[in-house]
Amino acid sequence: MQPTITTDTTCRDVLQQYASGAIEEMAARQLIAASLHASGIARTVAREKTVQNPQLRDDLQADMEELLYRKIMQSEAGGFDLTLALNTSSTAWARQLLRTARSSLLRNIHVRTGARLDLIDPVPDKDRFAETPPPISHTAFHSASVGGAGDPAEAGETFTDAADWLRSKQRHLRDSSKLSASAASIMHGYRVPAVTRPPLPERKRLKAMLDSNPELAHRSVSAMRALIESEPYPFTVDEGLLALWDNYSFDQMDAIASAPPKVAQVLVDAAVSDRARPSRNVLRLFGASVRALGTGKGWARLAAETCETFIALEFEAYSSFDTTGSEYRDERLAGRRITVLKSPEVFARVLAHPGQRLGMTENDIYEQLDRLITTMTEFDVKAPAA
Repeated sequence: MQPTITTDTTCRDVLQQYASGAIEEMAARQLIAASLHASGIARTVAREKTVQNPQLRDDLQADMEELLYRKIMQSEAGGFDLTLALNTSSTAWARQLLRTARSSLLRNIHVRTGARLDLIDPVPDKDRFAETPPPISHTAFHSASVGGAGDPAEAGETFTDAADWLRSKQRHLRDSSKLSASAASIMHGYRVPAVTRPPLPERKRLKAMLDSNPELAHRSVSAMRALIESEPYPFTVDEGLLALWDNYSFDQMDAIASAPPKVAQVLVDAAVSDRARPSRNVLRLFGASVRALGTGKGWARLAAETCETFIALEFEAYSSFDTTGSEYRDERLAGRRITVLKSPEVFARVLAHPGQRLGMTENDIYEQLDRLITTMTEFDVKAPAA
């Protein structure tokens, strides 16, 4: 294996040769792919999280190596950008790519091998998985937990703090902000991360499914847990729902699968719903932060367009506190649809702008924007003052 510094030096030499015109683009990509493969970075990342099964480790490494090669050879948007990479670490890019994809690759491996499990155990014990959770309020997970298996008092102070905090917030919140607060309190109480948030079209698809059948949320985490354990599961679960849990460790999945079904419902609902629209002050601060991540002619205007695009993709078109008439709201909804349709073109212009520091790929840009706005809008769960 090559050390990181040696690999970065090799890749930078190749990129400089490409920039000077000494070698063609495809030759440069092949040389970089060969260097990163020789570095053993896929093997290293595949083993960063403990995987007990040796065959699973090998399969994960092979899938990572295939993904890395494919992304390096991809010249269009979303692939390895030879120009931007000249001033960055190629190994850092590769490591981040593989870490981001690790959970979904593991899930895909388990899905691929699921057919063999069905042959071994074609008639599982369905009674063990039977569940029909009743409709529940998204903002009251703590109340139904009291006295049951998820009793906050028995679970520890984090549950009590989360429940007390949520109760103290109820009267100040509406609609989507209530849902976000409920999800934040659950994440604090169970000590789990947010569920993976899909892109807007996928969110719409999954939300329609979940609105018609809320129990799919709990089934999805239970099915994902069963896949990781190589256990049979009697229900067919949409792959998009399984992907929601890619950020979770097995222990975290186990905790949510063992909790009352509405816990998973709130977490998933928050992940597939539009976020509560930020205040004007937050939007101004967000715009200023994005402008600071770029230089050059036209950047200020492009940064403003980028902010508007991201807000349209992630947040409600108007605030729940908005008291204006339906005509104004219809206008905002129409404007949001137009902005969403233009989003690929806006992100392409950001990638092409030489002075931007938002990222090397559209996904990098989106994640950077998300980190910025999240620090300004996320709920900070604390025990209310006595």
